[in-house]
Amino acid sequence: MITFRNVIILAGCILILNACASQPYRSGVARSGVNPSEDPFSEVRTHAYRAVDAYQNRDYPKAQQELELAMQMLDSRGFSSDQEKLAFLDSHYPPAGWEISYGQIARELLGIESGGDQSRPVVLSGSDNPGADGESRANAGDPVNEESILDDAQFNSRETAGRSYFRGGLHEFIQQEIRQVAIHMGEPEDFILPDDFVSEIEFYIRRFQTDAHYRKFFRNTLRRSRKYVPALKSYFTEKGFPEEIMYLAFIESGFNPVARSRSNAVGLFQFIASTGKMYGLTINRYRDERYSPIKSAIACREYLHDLLLELGSFTMALSSYNSGAGRTRKALRQLDDFKDRSFWALREKTQILRRETRAYVPLIFAAIVMAKPGNPPEFGFEDVPFPEPYRYETVIVPTSMSLGRLSKAGGTTVAQILALNPDLEPDARTTPSKVLDYPLFVPRGSGDKITAEIERFRQKQAALAAKQRAKKAVAAGKSHIHKVRKGETLSGIARRYKVSIAQLKKWNRLNGSRIYAGQRLAVSAPKPKTAAKRASSSNLPQPGYISRKTGVLVEQSIRRGESFYYLVVPGNSLSEIASLFGVSIRKIRDWNGLRSSVIRAGQRLKIVSNKSMKFYKYAVQKGDTLEGIAQRFGARISTLRLVNNKQGNLLRVGEVLNIFTI
Repeated sequence: MITFRNVIILAGCILILNACASQPYRSGVARSGVNPSEDPFSEVRTHAYRAVDAYQNRDYPKAQQELELAMQMLDSRGFSSDQEKLAFLDSHYPPAGWEISYGQIARELLGIESGGDQSRPVVLSGSDNPGADGESRANAGDPVNEESILDDAQFNSRETAGRSYFRGGLHEFIQQEIRQVAIHMGEPEDFILPDDFVSEIEFYIRRFQTDAHYRKFFRNTLRRSRKYVPALKSYFTEKGFPEEIMYLAFIESGFNPVARSRSNAVGLFQFIASTGKMYGLTINRYRDERYSPIKSAIACREYLHDLLLELGSFTMALSSYNSGAGRTRKALRQLDDFKDRSFWALREKTQILRRETRAYVPLIFAAIVMAKPGNPPEFGFEDVPFPEPYRYETVIVPTSMSLGRLSKAGGTTVAQILALNPDLEPDARTTPSKVLDYPLFVPRGSGDKITAEIERFRQKQAALAAKQRAKKAVAAGKSHIHKVRKGETLSGIARRYKVSIAQLKKWNRLNGSRIYAGQRLAVSAPKPKTAAKRASSSNLPQPGYISRKTGVLVEQSIRRGESFYYLVVPGNSLSEIASLFGVSIRKIRDWNGLRSSVIRAGQRLKIVSNKSMKFYKYAVQKGDTLEGIAQRFGARISTLRLVNNKQGNLLRVGEVLNIFTI
């Protein structure tokens, strides 16, 4: 039922709607604070702000139409040139909060050069300057998800195919740059550049220019690229790749070495764990080499090389880097023309590739065109120069280290190091955390000193880590500690404890066999018996320790019928040992419970002596020869070689020989 109250409300709504319809466009009024009735240029202002709003919403046809109307209205108000009109609009009705000018919009949509600095976006605040202390660097180290670059505001080729987002000289400049990049990637000189590919690249260029999120992303990534392109370029170019191929990291990670995507792809080149391991990256609970710019660059290069060999095109290799080669193969099977099996045909004639993958290569091209040295100012960005090669040399920092410590060791300053490394924050005090094998640019002439300091730091950290691990293992009752003595080797320690070298490496997280005196190793095996206990348990007399001045370290007599233990060395066979001590192979097998004649180096064999003999441990002296030692102790040279694994006559001073005189 209609009541009197409802009638009143309805009448009020009609009056409000009529009042709104009679008012001119009010977007500009709110921005300028000027009453339309008092502003003789109110209609100009209205169309100008409508152009900005349409441009902001990516409705470029409407933005072009509104800007043309605003400029036509200025004809009757005494303006004689397009440049004067644009200067008037920028001065009186600036787009509030936007890093853009009417001059830039006119250049892109109408092909009009506005003159002066207005031909590119106007920088309105200090924080927009990559060198300022503003938000442009505040989050430069934050991880970047490549989905955030690829997923939203996608180019729609059906609606905008063939559209040019730029006019005049800038459009031609972009076309020339795209063609040059494509030729560098293997396209023939006379290939036809598809219009929709150019349109899509221009779409992404515009988005980098005008969208606040992507503009900030581009600024930060451009700065980081100036470090990583020269640092990693040679790893790609030495394989014959064009330098531009590296810019896939611009889109993959924003040149951020610790970036992690929502699909758990990690690092500059965004490897998932399975693919990273396939291409040689170590990924375990202790080390993830996807965080190494150098090693991940090499893995990326090898992956791209395999894709290039299979698909025959850099552009298809790039596409497959994002989607996987399987999807590209599936798309290729849909092509009817076997002569035209190119990336361009794949884009135009198939629908297999995902939307993200279809955007991937155009985004890389857009990044290359905008980020090439000298090009950023063309698109309204400050160019960040590459460090000058003659000013620096590169050192590799294995883990995060203090810049103060490194600069002091190299006789330089933190400020000088920061000036050479544009990826570091202005207030950085360490190399990036989590980044492995970080390439640090240092002033030329300081590299050797800084490298020596890095090695000292690495050894100290390794020793501390080993000590902590060993303490934990001992506390848990799982291990004991072996302190490495001068001259000891990993293989010798393994033999002593009857364990394998691989086990020692695993327990102590060693990547190689290098150890040093004083290092503490955790050993999950019983401690070996002392020499006295071994002698007692084998019915051998206590060894007599002779003065080291004579070189004789141990001398002991073994009577017939006494038992002792022989340490098998590499190259020994059971038959040779049996012949040496005058016993049968069968008896040695019985004494030691052997099921076969197979023996291994480091194994201790019980022998019951069939003859009286003497045993010596002798430290080789300066001037000794194998023949002279044999004559001195009354031993055979063949016996010395057998029990000491000697193939020739080479001896080292201090080397300890086992000598049996039978």
